[in-house]
Amino acid sequence: MNDINFKKIIKFLKTSYKLKDLRRSGWQRKTTIKNPESVAEHVYGTMILCYIISKIKGLDTYKMLIMGLIHDLAESKIGDRIPEDGEKKILESKEFKKIIENLPNKIKIELNDIWDEINNKNSKESKIFNQIDKLEMGIQAKEYLYSGGSKKELQIFIDSTINNINDVTIKTIFNELNR
Repeated sequence: MNDINFKKIIKFLKTSYKLKDLRRSGWQRKTTIKNPESVAEHVYGTMILCYIISKIKGLDTYKMLIMGLIHDLAESKIGDRIPEDGEKKILESKEFKKIIENLPNKIKIELNDIWDEINNKNSKESKIFNQIDKLEMGIQAKEYLYSGGSKKELQIFIDSTINNINDVTIKTIFNELNR
């Protein structure tokens, strides 16, 4: 417990809890959805998918869950940026490193390593994770569609999902969503 500073941990927690109130900007900018999901809701959906898919595929479930947990953490500081905003990855990496700076060294090192793995896409888990992130968006788009959302507005999200997933298991899950 030598390097544990509970005030810094509380600062980290307060920062991460901001994701509960941050709405996903893609839904806000590109659709007329009245109450779009929060980033925290997206993270939850992503983690559920990480658990199930990692178990099906025999991947490192712990690592996949951490990937789901941290992948949008920087948005608590910079907001939910869409790829069209430019320099998204650079800003996210910079802010992510600042956010985890408040954690004990052992935790900070682990989260930083997993963060780098997500962004470098240099493992089976990170390659699958990036597709899971897209899958979760596609599932949410279909949920909005089934709830009466505009097919024209939501099709861009569905098409993005289709174009960014190539794993058979993930494609099957997405294709089975038709009601």
